[in-house]
Amino acid sequence: MRQLPVSVVAVVTRLTPTLVIFIAFFVLGERLKYFDIVSLVLALSGALMIVLGMQSDDESATERSPWLFVALAANPVLIAFGEVAMRKMRKLPAATVVCYINYAITIWSLVMMWILSEPYDFFTNFDLISWLLVSTQGVI
Repeated sequence: MRQLPVSVVAVVTRLTPTLVIFIAFFVLGERLKYFDIVSLVLALSGALMIVLGMQSDDESATERSPWLFVALAANPVLIAFGEVAMRKMRKLPAATVVCYINYAITIWSLVMMWILSEPYDFFTNFDLISWLLVSTQGVI
């Protein structure tokens, strides 16, 4: 959030339903009408114009890492693939999937914090109730 304007992050994140339609067409064989295709093209091109046309007053913001844009683009794409995958796995409860995803995100975040030498000092702020809630997040 420090590196990109909130408006850009919001626009790209809101592309998830558009990407779900696109992915469902290829994965699930959903049918698209002409109006759907035009809407998809307009939504994607509008978001692309916003991202490419963003400006910032901050001098350091002009030297953004390309990985920042990869992470920004990956967010709606991964959520869209998750939505389509959940539709294919109708018998699997969503709470179970969310529990596994939360554990995977936690492990991934801790590994990335270690790689990037980020401090782990926020863990010291947890009390017993917080640790219980975090560790049983998908069970309750």
